[in-house]
Amino acid sequence: MMSMVSGDNRLEKIEEEKEELDESLLNAKLRETGVSGMSDNDFDVNEKGGAKNMVINEDVMIVEYAPAIFDQVKQFDGITPEQVRKSLSTDANRDSIFKAKESAGKSGSFFFFSYDRKFLIKTMNGSETKLFRESLPFYLLHLRDNPDSLIARIYGIFTV
Repeated sequence: MMSMVSGDNRLEKIEEEKEELDESLLNAKLRETGVSGMSDNDFDVNEKGGAKNMVINEDVMIVEYAPAIFDQVKQFDGITPEQVRKSLSTDANRDSIFKAKESAGKSGSFFFFSYDRKFLIKTMNGSETKLFRESLPFYLLHLRDNPDSLIARIYGIFTV
């Protein structure tokens, strides 16, 4: 007995194979940079290696997601974890945070500069975080392959 595959099923199969190939090539490229392929665990606080804690001061600890990926981005620009930790000081940024909250837009997100004006901080909602998380491997590869790119450098996703 012959079975027939409809055009739609063939298209779905081709798309699945393309996605698998794209993911395989992406993971190979990421290995070249020294970073393994991304998974949801890279953003899961409960998974070892997916996130790391950073103490800002004795009262505040933040969680940094996908630290291996963002460490690469920071290295591209000569940014150290200590520079980021110092710039994120809650005591030094308190006034900027409160001013920014007062001017939050319709989405509820707000921007402010770190107290030393080295970093621009933006709050993100869940859908923005999800979209960026899905784009992160491509973002890393783009920055690696295009060091003079004008795309903004993002040095981390954090929760307080």
